[in-house]
Amino acid sequence: QLAHEQGATDRWLAQISRWAGETVTGEKSELPDVPEDAAVWPRVTSTVDNCLGSECPAYDGCHVVNARREAASADIVVVNHHLLLADFALKEEGFGELLPDTDACIVDEAHQLPEVAAQFFGIAVSSRQIGNLVRDTVAELLDAGHSEAEWRAPGEALDRALADCTLQMARQPGRQVWPQDAPSAQDAVAQLRESLAGFAAALEPLAGASAGLDHCRSRAEDIAAALTQFDDQAEDGADGLRWVDSYRRGFSLHLTPFDVSERLGELMSRVTSAWVLTSATLAVGDDFSHFLGRIGIADADTLKLDSPFDFEHNALLYMPNDMPSPGSSEYVAAVCSAARPVIEAAGGGTFVLFTSHRALQEAARLFAADGAEPLAFPLLVQGAAPRAALLEQFRRHGDSVLLGTASFWEGVDVRGPALRLVVIDKLPFASPGDPLMQARLEALRRAGANPFKTYQLPQAVLTLKQGVGRLIRDCNDRGVAMLCDPRLKSRAYGRVFLSSLPPMPVTDSEVHARGFFGNELALGQSQLL
Repeated sequence: QLAHEQGATDRWLAQISRWAGETVTGEKSELPDVPEDAAVWPRVTSTVDNCLGSECPAYDGCHVVNARREAASADIVVVNHHLLLADFALKEEGFGELLPDTDACIVDEAHQLPEVAAQFFGIAVSSRQIGNLVRDTVAELLDAGHSEAEWRAPGEALDRALADCTLQMARQPGRQVWPQDAPSAQDAVAQLRESLAGFAAALEPLAGASAGLDHCRSRAEDIAAALTQFDDQAEDGADGLRWVDSYRRGFSLHLTPFDVSERLGELMSRVTSAWVLTSATLAVGDDFSHFLGRIGIADADTLKLDSPFDFEHNALLYMPNDMPSPGSSEYVAAVCSAARPVIEAAGGGTFVLFTSHRALQEAARLFAADGAEPLAFPLLVQGAAPRAALLEQFRRHGDSVLLGTASFWEGVDVRGPALRLVVIDKLPFASPGDPLMQARLEALRRAGANPFKTYQLPQAVLTLKQGVGRLIRDCNDRGVAMLCDPRLKSRAYGRVFLSSLPPMPVTDSEVHARGFFGNELALGQSQLL
C-alpha cells in the first residue's frame, strides 16, 4: 500500500513539475488528474504559513503576486469572500492591503459571508500545520548549510509532543467540544505549546541566517501563542467556542465565534465603498431579517426579484411517497431505489445531492454495483477529482450521474440539457451534533429566542433553495427536482420549505416524474406550489 501511494505521488510530482514550467496562471484546476486530496499538494504549494512574501527568491515570478499586480490596475477585480475580508481587516489595522481601493463592493453568493467571517475571525491550529513547520524548518536549515545536530533535540521534542497530542485526540475521533474535563488532553496541548516555544528558542541563535528560518521561528511562536487559547484556564464565552476535530492521522483545534454580526457589521461600515449583496437565498419568503441580523446590518435597502426562468412550465417538483424516516438505516438505499427509475427516464444528466459524506459514499457503492445492476451512465463521485474537472466531465458526457455534497449545492452552474434532474436526499438541517451548532443554539436559548425557528429552519430553507436552484440555470432549461425527505409532507414546517421554492408543478407520482422526460406529463394532474 505504501509503495503504491509513493508511486502515485512520484507520478503526480513529475506531472506537476512539467506543468509548472508551462502554466501561466498557476491554477491547480489545470491539473484535473491530480486528486484534490493528493499527498503531493502540501509539498508543492505555499500557504499563508510558509509564504515569505517579498523575501521569497521566487517573488517576481509568483503567480499570486502577478495576480495582485493585475488587480491593482484593473477596473473590476473578482475575489473570493475570504480574500475580501482579509483585505478589509488589513486596511482597518493599518498593515497595508491586498486589493486596491474600490468604489463599490458587489458580493455575490452573499449568504456565505457570515460563515466565512466566522472562519476568518476564529483561531485554528492543526497537526498538519505543525508537521509542515518541522518539515519546512529542516529544509531551511539544510539549505542554509546547517547540520542536523543543530535542530535534532528541539525537533525530536516537538515531534514527540505532537505524536502524544495526536494520540490523546484520537481517543474520541470526530468533531467534539473541547474536553474541559479531560486533563490528559489539556496536558498534551500544554506540552505541545512548550515544545513549540522550545523549538522557536532553538532557532533564535540563527536569527538573520535566512528569511526562511526567521519565518519558521515566527510561525512556531505564533502557533504556541494560539495554543494558549486551549489552556485549562480558558473558558468558552458568549462569543466563541473551543472545539477539536480529530481524524485518523491528526487533529485540529478551533476557537470559532458563533456570532460575527457585530464585528462583521463594523468592518463593513468602515469601508467607504457602496455595498451590494446578492444571492438567490437571502430571504425566507419575503423576509431579509435573518440574513441582515447575521451580518450586523440594521438598515439596508432590500429588493427581492422573481426568477426570470419559467419554472411553471419547464420544471417539476417530485416528492415520492412511502419513503422511510430520514433517520432510518435503510434511508440511503431507499433514496437510491426511488431515484433510479427517474434517472433512467432522464437518461442520466443527474445531480444527486446529499447532506453528508457518509450518505454520499453509501450511495456511490449502491449505484456502482452493490446488490443491483450498476447504473448505465457514467458515475462521477465528489472527491475523485477536483470539482472543476468533475463538472467538465459532466458537461461533456451529457448523460452522467454526479454524486455530491456541500460544495455542489451552490456555486455550480450547468446550463443546457446536460443537467435535467436534481435529486436531494434530505432537508439540509445542520447536524445537531456539531459543537459549533450546539453553542450557537445555546446562545439563542440564553437570549430567549427559539433556536429552531430563528436559526435552524431559516438556514435549512436557504440551503434547500440553493440545491434546487442547480436545476434551472437558463431560460431554455427543463428538468425535475426530486425531494426525497418525507418531512416535507408530514411536518408543519414542510410548507415553509415548499413556499420558499420557485412556483412549479408538484407531483408524488413516479409515472408523472418519468413522463416529464418524454413530454407526456399531464400538468393538469399536478398541483402548483
